[in-house]
This record gives sequence, C-alpha cells and structure tokens, in this order.
Amino acid sequence: MIKRHANMHPLIPVAKNTFWDSTEIYQYCVKEAYEYCYSNNLTKLWGYLWINWYNRKDWKLFARSAYSSAMPLARTTMITESHWRVLKYNYKYNYNRPRLDRLTQILAEQLVPDFNLKLIQYHTNRSFPSWWQAFKKDW
Repeated sequence: MIKRHANMHPLIPVAKNTFWDSTEIYQYCVKEAYEYCYSNNLTKLWGYLWINWYNRKDWKLFARSAYSSAMPLARTTMITESHWRVLKYNYKYNYNRPRLDRLTQILAEQLVPDFNLKLIQYHTNRSFPSWWQAFKKDW
C-alpha cells in the first residue's frame, strides 16, 4: 500500500480514463492509510506514518504526486544513499570511523575535486576519451 501511494501520480490514471490531481491523491492515500491502521487497531503505526511520511511537509519528499507537472524518476533517498555509498566505498575505505577533521579533509581534497572534474567533463560532453567507443566496440 505504501509503495503504491508513493508511485501514484496525476499523469498515471487511477482507473480507465480517470485521473486524479495531486490533492485528490494525497487525500485518498492519507484516508486509506488511516482507515487501514484504524481497522487493524494499529494506532502507533498510524502515528509513525503520519509524523514521518503522510504529513504535508514529508509527503513532498516521499510521493511522486507532489510534483504534478512532471514525473520524477529518482527519489530523494535514492540519491542520498547513492552519494553516501560513493563516499564510503571510494573515499573512506581505509577508515572505518574517521574523525571529523579527517572526514573533512577527505571531502575537501578528494571528493570535491573529483566532482569538479566530472562537472567539467559533463559540460564539455567529454566524459570518455575520443577512442573509447571504438575500443569498447572492439572489446
């Protein structure tokens, strides 16, 4: 149910030729989650869901329907988890629990220059050498 709520969007029909706008989707999802918790006597679960997911502020971070004009492909948590995975495995692999000063040094001296290089490569449309496509094709 939660996954279905997160994936609902005004551009995706609810039923054949039936589209809901963002507020209708929000109201339906909150009502459905509340009724499920109420009918199964899960008051603490409803409190958790409301505080962390279904209130208006967090709904914008959680649900695709919060952006009615376009369909977001990536979720906020996916991007954040991906960033921390890159930091953990590519930069601080030798340090299990680095001190704050060491972590700051890793970020400033390694991560930021690499991101700047990627940004420059992206803007110049040059992420791989010119011979890369031929090499990949022959491989």
